[in-house]
Amino acid sequence: MSIARYILVLGALCVALSACASTKMTCFSDPSFQGAQFSNFVVQVANGDLEAQSLISSKACEALSAEGAHCTPALEVFPPTRTFSNQEKADLLRSKDVDGYLVIILGGGSSSSQYIGSQHFGTVNVYGNTATGSGGSVPIYAFTRMEGYDLVLVDTETLQKAWVGGARTSGRGLLNITDNVFASSLGHELADSLKEAGHL
Repeated sequence: MSIARYILVLGALCVALSACASTKMTCFSDPSFQGAQFSNFVVQVANGDLEAQSLISSKACEALSAEGAHCTPALEVFPPTRTFSNQEKADLLRSKDVDGYLVIILGGGSSSSQYIGSQHFGTVNVYGNTATGSGGSVPIYAFTRMEGYDLVLVDTETLQKAWVGGARTSGRGLLNITDNVFASSLGHELADSLKEAGHL
């Protein structure tokens, strides 16, 4: 393989494996809650399996806690083995001095892979006047993924929506389309958006 081709394939391999993940969010604060700050959150993921609910709410709480807020995943407040009415939820949140009830709704998503080339390899063995060789190739794919989310921040005192947001997380590269990376990206953008809106 020529040096130029080797560099090209190596570059493609790096893109396929690493690249990046990012979240873009559009949000709106209710006029009645402009500049209203929240310091104690419970984060509820309204749909998805328990693993997704636990991961996303935990990463959101990590990001909010890094900004100085207190945050608890809803699974720790509302055990999934029990059923709570809306009033029971509101009473429980107030009893714990929670002022911000943040609900995350998982939207649609998509993922794909695209063949971008192959990494070729080979070996040659020489025994006296005889040479034998073997070789092969490994296909290289570029992976992409996108997930959408709707977010609602409820003021527990009035039970009114204080802030709403819509987010889209996208990533390229095998290492950056995992659930963990996506949840971290969403959590950081969520905290940044709430801080920018004056709610942190």
